[in-house]
Amino acid sequence: MDKAKSSGYKIEKKNTDTVRIRPSIEGLICIDKPVSITSFKATDRIRKHLGVKKAGHTGTLDPSASGVLVVCLGRATRLAEHLQIGTKVYEATIHLGKTTDTDDSEGEIISETEIEGINRERVEEVVQRFTGVIMQTPPAYSAIRMGGERLYKKARAGEITEIEPREVYIKSIDITDFNPPLLSIIVECGKGTYIRSLARDIGEALNCGAHLTSLRRLKNEYIDIDQCTPLNELLEMERDDILKSTSFIPFDDALPHIASIELNEGNVEKVRHGSTVEVMGSDRKSGLVQAKHRGKLIAIGHIKECAFKPEKVFI
Repeated sequence: MDKAKSSGYKIEKKNTDTVRIRPSIEGLICIDKPVSITSFKATDRIRKHLGVKKAGHTGTLDPSASGVLVVCLGRATRLAEHLQIGTKVYEATIHLGKTTDTDDSEGEIISETEIEGINRERVEEVVQRFTGVIMQTPPAYSAIRMGGERLYKKARAGEITEIEPREVYIKSIDITDFNPPLLSIIVECGKGTYIRSLARDIGEALNCGAHLTSLRRLKNEYIDIDQCTPLNELLEMERDDILKSTSFIPFDDALPHIASIELNEGNVEKVRHGSTVEVMGSDRKSGLVQAKHRGKLIAIGHIKECAFKPEKVFI
């Protein structure tokens, strides 16, 4: 048997030359993103290193932030929204007494205030005001679109007059250290929360102003920092070693946090064509589910009254 064929590689002939094409990769790569690089560039470097045509990431980290960045490869790009339905955890350091035009240390200082008289007890009381469902105004220098254009572009052009606040969810804020003027916190929050805005708002509530000096994402949905490999290490690893590492999650195993139902062979064919199928014996009565067959992810959709309606089909 041809060794190339037996290894799973495709063989193509072009101009009498034999070309070996590596199998496509579909799944998640869990990266520990360093500072000083955008999430887009980190994703693109991994894409090129692995020879993948299609890649994306879940949840942008600012260039000045580090930590968990989940890169979706191949069909897994269609799973991105389902990897952001839970909470994220951040480790942040806030500098009290100084505000900047970007709400972080990358910007210019626009005001300074003495912080005498601010003790840990007062800080504890203030930070808890920002837990639960709150209204938060995004930073002027952010990637949110307003009038069809990114806010940071409008900010650079001096065109921003007012930014509408948005509803966000912050599950918890824990103070890990308070050594004035620096405040260190751990934040667990939902999608769309800006920690830069949180730092700014905490400073305003303390009547001293503040800005974010460092940010590290410790967890994204079920993926925590311990499962991530630093970007530079990944780029030095061979393709097969990356796929064998704990930082790679195969496509079929990418959604452990979403309930699963099993389809029989007959229903697989119906779902393939987008049909709703009856699923008997499932403990799941309603809600979002992933439909599998012998360990393979077939579709994602909703189940209601023992009927599964596919919304994304992968076969």
